[in-house]
Amino acid sequence: MLIFLDFDGVLHPQNPFEPLGDLAFCHLPRFENIVRDYPNIEIVISSTWRENRTLNQLRL
Repeated sequence: MLIFLDFDGVLHPQNPFEPLGDLAFCHLPRFENIVRDYPNIEIVISSTWRENRTLNQLRL
């Protein structure tokens, strides 16, 4: 099973008029808890963040 993951609007709110600040990746713990229940899931980063970051940077 594949999950195509976009960061903006999924792992944190997306508001182009305000900086993310402390809200960056605020939903990540919830996402991680759910995904841990499905060890065979593969995640494909479909976020535009992948365009200017390495895979190692995205994993952090």
